[in-house]
Amino acid sequence: MDSSTPNSMPGPEPTAEPQAVSAAPAGAVDEETALLEAKIRALQEKGRKGANWFYWVAGLSLVNSMLIHFGANIVFVVGLGVCEIADSIAVFAAEKHPAQGMIFHGIAIAFSVLASGIVLLFGWLANKRYLVPFALGMILYLLDGLILVFVQAWLDVAFHVYALICLGSGFLAYRELNQIERELRRRPQQQVEPAE
Repeated sequence: MDSSTPNSMPGPEPTAEPQAVSAAPAGAVDEETALLEAKIRALQEKGRKGANWFYWVAGLSLVNSMLIHFGANIVFVVGLGVCEIADSIAVFAAEKHPAQGMIFHGIAIAFSVLASGIVLLFGWLANKRYLVPFALGMILYLLDGLILVFVQAWLDVAFHVYALICLGSGFLAYRELNQIERELRRRPQQQVEPAE
């Protein structure tokens, strides 16, 4: 990330309304403002769609865990690989040691809930346009995908790549939106300064 991107703290850029430039004719200002507002709306939508992938990953990871622990033969490829591996280990251990089976299942489910909760938090922060947690969540999801490469779950890996592309698109949209809003906040200050 370059130094011009906003840090995740103290917070996202507040929503700024496009400012009219007093030197331009009124019709040009209205058209420019309308185009800028349309661009801002498009970036907000693109960013939101990208950030919401964290919610899908978290939710489907929990569903996958329940499916595995209740003996279903299907799972969603969107979920977290680390949860799927933990669940598979727990099921294997429960089969080998039936007396402790409930403990193994409980630990794996608790792990999946914790991991999914962390991903939900990344989604919430990403939707608030905190870019550092957004990027960190993407990096962790990439590492999760690398675990799946190790176990050769190629369909899961392919979907991780697709989800990362969608997340990246949302990240770039929010970064551009933050830059536009910083420029809009500076614009009135530049107009007030007397011309030399």
